[in-house]
Amino acid sequence: MRIAGLVLMAYQGAGMVGSLLGGMLYDRYGARRIIPIGAVGTAVFVFILPRIESIGIFAFILSLSGVCINVVFPIMYALVGDAWPEGGRKAFNLLYVSSNLGVALGAAIGGMLAQISFMYVFLANGLLYLAFLWIVLKRFPYPDRDSKALKEISSAGLAVGSGKRRWISLLVLCVGYLLCWMAYVQWQSNISTFMLTLDYPTALYSLLWTVNGLVILCAQPLITYVTKRWLVSLRSQLIAGVILFMLALLGLSQFHLPFAWMIVWMTLMTLGEILIWAAVPTAAAELAPPRQSGRYQGMVSFAATAGRMVGPVFGAIVVERGGAEGMLWVMSAILLIPIVHFACYHLFAKDMLHAHQPSQ
Repeated sequence: MRIAGLVLMAYQGAGMVGSLLGGMLYDRYGARRIIPIGAVGTAVFVFILPRIESIGIFAFILSLSGVCINVVFPIMYALVGDAWPEGGRKAFNLLYVSSNLGVALGAAIGGMLAQISFMYVFLANGLLYLAFLWIVLKRFPYPDRDSKALKEISSAGLAVGSGKRRWISLLVLCVGYLLCWMAYVQWQSNISTFMLTLDYPTALYSLLWTVNGLVILCAQPLITYVTKRWLVSLRSQLIAGVILFMLALLGLSQFHLPFAWMIVWMTLMTLGEILIWAAVPTAAAELAPPRQSGRYQGMVSFAATAGRMVGPVFGAIVVERGGAEGMLWVMSAILLIPIVHFACYHLFAKDMLHAHQPSQ
């Protein structure tokens, strides 16, 4: 298990490199050139992986696949923002929902294939990347990044110091996002382990993630209504999402409650996830100056990957010292930091955000 954890940590670390690289390459060369490279590279490495017997070589090839696929992710978000700039949060929320649908279907199909042979899992994975490549080459509606208007905006440059202030705002936003991911991944790592020690069967833990997927799909009309009626600004959506995270973790600390309450806490966490995961890339798109959307989405993807990498290790250390309940209280306290960050990230570039406000 320790070796597997180190291999996965290397994979996540490679993903951080890929996220930054993908964002920069998108700004310089566009999506049409870079996405195929990432898709082909990932497919090739996935086809190679099941034939490797050395754990060292396996970790190296897996890390290379992590670089390639994470090159694609920030480009997809930047592409959505550039192709539908007036879509605002709605554009990124559609990508978020489709990603979760893919995760749900992929897990179900992968589980069935694994019962036959793990070789089929790798084969199906590689074929799906090639199918994605076909869509990229034949069906993607690429925005015109070389239009005359965009060139004029880009060549005009930014006001003195505005670029620095935008980056400060982005960094404040991304630190809050990283900490949110650190709290979120406890459900996938340390909380799952502790549930097993409490004699909850694995099937019940899997049921929680079924609830997660159902809430993501079914709660969209509710979230749309709430964000239009009450949580109009991105800041209010982000703060509300963090508060729901905190309530879920604090409620989960009461392990003596029946399993039905676990479903309640998972539902709250999922509602918070819906609010935060779509709002952060939207906020980054608002902050990004012309022809730098890739870099900004790359930073967002970098922060998410860093949170997924650091979160399980940090949580395990706290569990060893203060138990699972102590870990939940510590993570709830840490979430106070994202509340502050999300409340004030815009202040550093407030005057520039007024000039570029996509619809919510």
